[in-house]
Amino acid sequence: MTISIPEELYAFGVTSKDYDEKRSVLAKSTETEINENEVFWDLFQDSAEKAVNYEILQMLYWNMASTDS
Repeated sequence: MTISIPEELYAFGVTSKDYDEKRSVLAKSTETEINENEVFWDLFQDSAEKAVNYEILQMLYWNMASTDS
């Protein structure tokens, strides 16, 4: 399944493959259905952990705060 990655995540290099892998990991850790917002939120958090400077981190947190859940 190909999912449309939000522009905010795409700008940080997140791809559909990353989405599929993250969804698979989350699905294995729970018995409930995983919705796409949960996957996107985890991808934002992963990107924040990889941020190489405060400007990137600031942009990521701004996008996380303004993204509808």
